[in-house]
Parts: sequence; C-alpha cells; structure tokens
Amino acid sequence: NGVTNEIETDERQSVIKKSNHESHDKRHVCGIPVAEPFNLPPLFLQGLRECHWPGRCQVINRGGVSYFLDGAHTPRSVLMCSQWFEAASKKEAMEIKDNEVVRILLFNFSGRRKAELLMNPLLCLKFCHALFCPNIAGVTSSDQSNYAITLEGQLQRCHNNAALWKELNDSGHTGMTTFINEPSVFQSISEAIDWVDRNKSSNTHIQVLVCGSLHLVGGVMKVLGCTTDTI
Repeated sequence: NGVTNEIETDERQSVIKKSNHESHDKRHVCGIPVAEPFNLPPLFLQGLRECHWPGRCQVINRGGVSYFLDGAHTPRSVLMCSQWFEAASKKEAMEIKDNEVVRILLFNFSGRRKAELLMNPLLCLKFCHALFCPNIAGVTSSDQSNYAITLEGQLQRCHNNAALWKELNDSGHTGMTTFINEPSVFQSISEAIDWVDRNKSSNTHIQVLVCGSLHLVGGVMKVLGCTTDTI
C-alpha cells in the first residue's frame, strides 16, 4: 500500500514545480543561496511509491465505524485531507447499500496554529457531529502527555475549538455543515471513541474523520489497538 493517491501525488508535483520555478527565478531566499533543482533517482521514486505511512490517508474499519485517519495539521495539508476524505468516504458510502451513512469529525491541534484556518477546509464536509478532545489516549495515560500545558489548559482549548466550530457553522459559512447536536468535548481520546461506539446502530454506518494533529491520530490508533501487525 503506497502513499500514492492522486491527492498526494498532485501535492508533491505542485511543490516540486513551485520549487523548480522559484529556483530559476530567485537564486537566494532571505540571503540564503537556493540549490539547483534535480530529478529524483529511480530508487527514491520507488520508495515514495511503495511507502506505507500509517496515519496518513489511512482507513481503519471497526464494526460499523470507519476511521479516516490523516495527521494533517497545517491549512494546506488539512485542505488536501478534506479532499481525500470527501472522495474516499463517498466511495465507501456507495458500497454501503442498506445503512444510512453518518459523518463525524474528531479534531484537535497543538502549538500556536490558528484554529479557524485549520477548520475552514472542513466546513463543507457535512458532518452531523463534531468531537473535540486532547491528544491523550486515556485519562490515566502519560504516553502523549503535553507537559508544557496542563490538562485543564488542553481541555480549555478543546472547549474553545468546539465553540469556534459552532460559530463558524452558525455564521452561515459557505458550504456549512449540519450537526445534529452541540459539539462534544471529551477528556481523552478513549472517551471520544467510546461515544462513537455507543452511538452506532445496526442500520447506521459511521464515518469518523480524525485530523488536526499527528498526536491525535497516534492516540486513536493506540485506542483502537492498532499495531505494526494490524496496520
């Protein structure tokens, strides 16, 4: 399974073309010399084609729920993620004939990024509900603890993100989503996953997009029991 879907290929080609163009037009950036562009060796290209990158454009199925994982955490990568999810979720939905398909967003981010810039590309995906939680697998887990900010601080950011998500939807943003309830905030990833499990039914298939943070994606994979043998 190579990381070679059309979206990623277009993104790489765009970056390469931009780099080539800028290199020819501008030999220095901020006073630093720019290297000449070059063609990648065949072995490099083979590595890109055959690369398996868990948590990047990955789908994990768990009995009535499909988790679409992408560690996108910048405005551009979230845009590419939204395009991938739209195409992949529609393809899956076409194969599910008897059940209603429901979309849910599980989101968080870290650092000093602007939440609105990360959320904007997701607003057109028609989620019925949005979940927010810290990058913590379980309340007692320390594997992904962010010691630079307290749990209370992380939860406050999640509440701020949930309020912003609701505001962006209520403001009549172009392509706005339609969620059935207020956005939900959980103390950990495991609590958010438990909520999804409790709300699935025999006549509904849930599609969960997990994005905004590589740590969030890693935590979801941990909670779902993914190992190198199962991904």
